[in-house]
Amino acid sequence: MLWAVAHLLTNGSVADLLLFGSFLVWSVAVRISLERGPARPIRTFPTSTANDAIAVVSGLALYVLFLLWLHAKWFGVAPLSVN
Repeated sequence: MLWAVAHLLTNGSVADLLLFGSFLVWSVAVRISLERGPARPIRTFPTSTANDAIAVVSGLALYVLFLLWLHAKWFGVAPLSVN
């Protein structure tokens, strides 16, 4: 939901409204259906500090990679550019 709202605030064309607006509507519908449905058990990895470190380091690495290079390569817009 936050991703869709952020993209709606920064992009103003009709195509952007349709694309990101539909993602926002879909994510709200999924959130409502998850809250109304029965709770299902979640399979997890064993608890350990090493698993936490792997998740944090790999998540930050992917975020930086996407922010600095992949977003511009895949979508043609650099999120950190000042234009």
